[in-house]
Amino acid sequence: MLCVWQGPPEKSVLRGLFPVLAPRLSFAGRDVRIWRPPLSFGNPALVDGDFADAVLEALVADLSDRGAARLLFPQVPLQGNFAVALRAFARRPQRPLEILELNDSLQDGPTAEALDRPGPRIGSDRLWERLSERGEVRIERAQEARPVRDAVEEFLVLEALTRGSAALIRDVGTASFVRTMTRELARSRRCRVDVMRIGGKPVAAAIILKSAQRAWLWKIACDDRLAACAPDALLALEVARPRRKHMRLELGDACGRRDHPVVDHLRRERTPCGDVLIPVRPAPAPTAQPLPASPGMVRTLRSIARQAYAGLTRRRALMP
Repeated sequence: MLCVWQGPPEKSVLRGLFPVLAPRLSFAGRDVRIWRPPLSFGNPALVDGDFADAVLEALVADLSDRGAARLLFPQVPLQGNFAVALRAFARRPQRPLEILELNDSLQDGPTAEALDRPGPRIGSDRLWERLSERGEVRIERAQEARPVRDAVEEFLVLEALTRGSAALIRDVGTASFVRTMTRELARSRRCRVDVMRIGGKPVAAAIILKSAQRAWLWKIACDDRLAACAPDALLALEVARPRRKHMRLELGDACGRRDHPVVDHLRRERTPCGDVLIPVRPAPAPTAQPLPASPGMVRTLRSIARQAYAGLTRRRALMP
């Protein structure tokens, strides 16, 4: 972990935090990658926006002293403030910035007005009717630590039914992380789990993470036997509907049926992401190249050379 501090040690302020995947042997001549934790999305590096340029300068100076070649930031939202700061920093010291593996894995939620458009609402009404034919449909919301713990177990079971051997619960460490993370966040009301039930049986579950101004629909799973009714898409729509107007909703990388029209309606715009690669050391200044000689100059120089050669040979012939 690389930390960038400002000020004297006794009164220093943390301005940047960079989780780094360091090479095993040495930094010398190697690329350094910012570590993006599994199951996460967004920017893993934390930078004080008011000091972004100074923080990045201190970071690359430290890596340069260690002999690193390049620095890779994985899956940076290219329209976000951090990407703007990276571009500005790369231009000033002549560090050519590269963008690799462009995609749109991070997407913003809808405006409040978009949720009331008639087209998607009609489509969702038909799906609700199909679900209602199977029994009473209701959505339960778990927000306290103990209810969240129980709802997460239901989510893991539903996710295992869909993903099989790739399910989260198949990995002991990953499942333990999901259980602990959701329970601890729920203690500070920063996590909730919504469960859709038909006749009392869970058919879809969504994990929502929250901050003061933003909410993330992190994971969603459903019973694949009801795939035709798209309960996960309907649950995602219900998650988005009652949120406060000043809070933004973002859809995670693996939040259900990304290609379903109901879920697609939640996406106001696509935010492209990409791996951003910058050299640790500035590019060397271009060296001055000799000006190409014109044909007339070449002929003149050749004539001078012939005359000089003729003069030298004549002198040698006249010498006794």
